[in-house]
Amino acid sequence: MKADFLKGRYGIDTLTFVLLFVAVMFVKFDYLWVLSIALLLYCIFRTFSQNRESRLKELQYFNKIFSKITRFIMQAVWKLKVKYSNYKMRSIQKKQFAFIKCPSCKKTLRLPKGKGKLQVTCPVCKTEFFKKT
Repeated sequence: MKADFLKGRYGIDTLTFVLLFVAVMFVKFDYLWVLSIALLLYCIFRTFSQNRESRLKELQYFNKIFSKITRFIMQAVWKLKVKYSNYKMRSIQKKQFAFIKCPSCKKTLRLPKGKGKLQVTCPVCKTEFFKKT
């Protein structure tokens, strides 16, 4: 009986689960429960639809957008990790080294502390300048 009921229907996929999650989240807010009901009705429509080609196109479009969002978030997390590890390393090395920026290319350079006035050559732009450490 159950197998015959869903025979030829599209069924449940990732997009349907995401829409259900968003619908459940919107139920608690004033006036957004209408959007929640609309999303639930669309989920039911997608589940029992017999037009598989259209539902697959919707799913492919969703996966394309979702992968871009996921990639953006992962890059942002990676950048934060790198910044935090650089900050942590710099705070450990602050006792022994002075961190300065090159006046022309703004690259951060690390010089030993307590060596007096040093002539520094930037490894990136080859600019020479004097700096007291």
